[in-house]
Amino acid sequence: MLREAIRLHCLMLVKTNLGWYLREGVISVVAGKKIEAAYNEAVWRVLSNTNDWLDAFDLPMHQHIHAPIARDYVTYSGHPKYGDIHVAGKLY
Repeated sequence: MLREAIRLHCLMLVKTNLGWYLREGVISVVAGKKIEAAYNEAVWRVLSNTNDWLDAFDLPMHQHIHAPIARDYVTYSGHPKYGDIHVAGKLY
């Protein structure tokens, strides 16, 4: 997983500075045209392991990190106290 994240980061840097890399002759035009596809593939590889990333960082499943409106839209919108996050019920 770490290798995939590093690859994604490196491709993002190359993609962001592609003009400089091409101008300085660090990479060829042909290679430059392949960066977007390689970047998209790297994003997909990292995103396909999202749950593993969350487990690796031991992030808590805390209901306050999600918007209450995402839990029960009808109940939350029908309640006059919009700041009361407990109105929408439990997330998990």
